Amino acid sequence: MRLPFISSKARSPKAAFSRRQRTRTDPSECNVRPCPDPIAIASLQSLPSWDWITADGGRQVVIPSSALTFACDAATWLAAVVRYVTQGASSDLEKGVAWTTFLQNTIVHSCWPPIDEYGQAIRHPVALLQDRRMMCGSLARLVVDGLRTLSIPSRVLQMKGHVSSEFFADGRWILAEADILDGGQFLRDGNDQIVGVDAVLDDPSILNSVTPYMKHSCQSLLRLGDPEALEISPRRIKSPEAKERDAETWRSVFGSINSGDFKRGEFTTPYVIKKTATREQESSSRFFGWNYYEFCERSKRDDHRLH
Repeated sequence: MRLPFISSKARSPKAAFSRRQRTRTDPSECNVRPCPDPIAIASLQSLPSWDWITADGGRQVVIPSSALTFACDAATWLAAVVRYVTQGASSDLEKGVAWTTFLQNTIVHSCWPPIDEYGQAIRHPVALLQDRRMMCGSLARLVVDGLRTLSIPSRVLQMKGHVSSEFFADGRWILAEADILDGGQFLRDGNDQIVGVDAVLDDPSILNSVTPYMKHSCQSLLRLGDPEALEISPRRIKSPEAKERDAETWRSVFGSINSGDFKRGEFTTPYVIKKTATREQESSSRFFGWNYYEFCERSKRDDHRLH
């Protein structure tokens, strides 16, 4: 699940198709697509089935960019999903927890999440929630896009070898990790208060308040070799040695690395990937505006700015 950030700037088609076999969708589906019922999406309560996770048959699924045009306004549709998911919450903290938990419990980390014909990860919220197979970068952006429909300050974080997200509530930034964590897990301090990156930097032992990498993924299910495993338990059964390895990987995500190594300027992780698209650019983009972005230093503690 620890993957480097993939820029939303297009690669060449030749590079995109050079490494492994890929499966194209039916060309007849490349027109305007109907939007799924937002309430049906918001009512999901579990991970996709084994059959759906492995439906690509081990080949990369390609969704043509022309098939990323939907018969609804994506922002309005996403807002309807988020409102339903968070309807029982009152505070920004409760809403942020509800939305993140929903994604923790319904999105699977896929071996081959759908991409477009240029090899770019799918960022469109309707396509993402309809497919429910993605990697950390797309999932972090989905967390942020959803919370922004509620006007909750939120931002995408480039971590060390991973992409996550956080939102601002109760005077602090809260880590909203929907890929590595599952089952409503959030970092908590000694007072059982939900916290984020700043608290971890002060006290790394806070990372022990959660159990990472327990959600079934395509990789874990294939290793298990048991198609019934997902139906038996939504979480993985691990040895103490495996848990310790995962804990070490989890700790490494919060380490510092200079982004100059990735030719992005002089930023040190964690830093912010900030969407700069206007509302018009967002609504007309198959990337839902994430092709307009910049890197920023991360503001800390009680500073609610998005960078």
